[in-house]
Amino acid sequence: MKQEQIILLRGVMPSGKNSIPKMAVLRQHLEEAGFERVRTYIQSGNILLRSDLSKQALSQRIHDLIFEKYGADLAALVFFPEEIQAWIDALPFSPELDPSRVFFTMTMACPTADRLQELSEKTWGEEAALHLTERCAYIYSPKGYKNTRLTNNALERYLRVTCTTRNLNTIRRLLSLSRGE
Repeated sequence: MKQEQIILLRGVMPSGKNSIPKMAVLRQHLEEAGFERVRTYIQSGNILLRSDLSKQALSQRIHDLIFEKYGADLAALVFFPEEIQAWIDALPFSPELDPSRVFFTMTMACPTADRLQELSEKTWGEEAALHLTERCAYIYSPKGYKNTRLTNNALERYLRVTCTTRNLNTIRRLLSLSRGE
């Protein structure tokens, strides 16, 4: 049975080796590959589609298609809308915070408990607040994501798993799109 899935590409760049020049063209390639209701949102690698593939198989299929068509070696993290909704529902920060300063770093696999524990013991001062779960790191950065040491690359180094980061506004919009809004 085909299910709605949200795919977040890790490391899409506007130009260079990991670029996808036009998401509309990628959408067409995904439709030609047999995926249904393919939509993309902004140029940073957000895809919604319907598929009957498992999350792992879908991730690999999208990775391979992008590599074949563009030469870009991008990880494709796959989530069901319900997973992302659960992360929003469990948001540990005040709803009054600026949603453009609240970030979700989602992992491709579960980090080990010792990696999560080690990262949770670090302090970030006024630069950022961090809350960890098995598959999602919540970050609040009052001065902006670019001004924190809690970048996607840093979290990947700490957790030793592939991650991708989106702000709360983007996550909410992806969920709206998944509901057809």
